[in-house]
Amino acid sequence: MIGFAGGAISALPVNRPLLKSAALVGVDIRHFLASKPREAQIVRTALFADVASGSLAAPQVVPFRLARAKDALDALAGRDRIGKVVVTS
Repeated sequence: MIGFAGGAISALPVNRPLLKSAALVGVDIRHFLASKPREAQIVRTALFADVASGSLAAPQVVPFRLARAKDALDALAGRDRIGKVVVTS
């Protein structure tokens, strides 16, 4: 699973890894950025190049005017929007 940007959060019965002698590992991107800044910059540059070339689509943007900031927050809380919620002036 990668991210929980929208929709239901995936669930995994906690006994399943135990029964299969497996492990659950969580990753936080902030650790990568702090511990390996040079490698993180290389990855970001490659990611942005893929978006610029069109081989990777940029995330959908759902804009809200500042006057509708409450609606934007409600959309985030309700997890009913796909893409990035952006508030503009």
